[in-house]
Amino acid sequence: LLVLDKYMPEMMSEDAINKLVTKTILELGVVGPQDMGKIMVHLKGSIGDSADMGLVSKIVKEKLI
Repeated sequence: LLVLDKYMPEMMSEDAINKLVTKTILELGVVGPQDMGKIMVHLKGSIGDSADMGLVSKIVKEKLI
């Protein structure tokens, strides 16, 4: 497990995710919770496996409400 851990991508911090979500919301011109899917698709493409998407989803929901 320790050997595999060396090859795993480093996970993004919650602060970095917050900044990326805010930036994405502004770039996409999102107006409310109905656009959450659009944001999540965009973020999944840019984040890949370097963040917990459950945490990303939670942050997006908090920012859209």
